[in-house]
Order: sequence, then C-alpha cells, then structure tokens
Amino acid sequence: MTRLHRDHADNLSARIILESQIRDLTASLQQQTADVERERQLMAVGKDVRQLISATQTFNILDVHDCGGGGKSAKAFGRVFYADGQALIFYAFDLPSGKLIPAK
Repeated sequence: MTRLHRDHADNLSARIILESQIRDLTASLQQQTADVERERQLMAVGKDVRQLISATQTFNILDVHDCGGGGKSAKAFGRVFYADGQALIFYAFDLPSGKLIPAK
C-alpha cells in the first residue's frame, strides 16, 4: 500500500509541475501574440506616416494640448498629421512630466 501512495504522490507532483509549466507557456504565448500584434500595427502606421510625409500636397503637423478650466494649456498629448486630400491621422501619447523627452 505504501508503494501505491508513493506512486500516487509522485504522479500528483508531476501533474502539478506540468500544469505550472503549461500556465507559464500559455502566458508567454499570450505575451508574444500581443507583441506581434503591436508590431503589426506599428508597421501599418509607419507605412501611413511615410506616405503622408512624402505627400506632394501641403503637409501639416499639429500638436494637441489639453486646456484646463482657467484656459491654460497643458503638455501636448497628441499629434495630428494631415496632407491635403489625404487621410487625417491622430497619434496620442503620454509624455513624461520632466523637461527631457526620451527618444523612443
């Protein structure tokens, strides 16, 4: 009977280890899937920006600011790219509160 209990305990511990590995691999796969999707979106956006910047029509870049109740402008949180006759593209971002902006 002792050997049966020992085998059962060994099987149970092996199962727990395998389930933990499955959870870790699943989390890793989900992260990699999200990373690939983000890269795909960035590549598509990069193509759009390159087309806009190379447009022969008038090209405009406008920073978007938030205005407080007193009418004072806060830091920029977005940028609008526009070329006459083409799509309007808005990029939102979160700038750091310091004076230096990291080159990301």
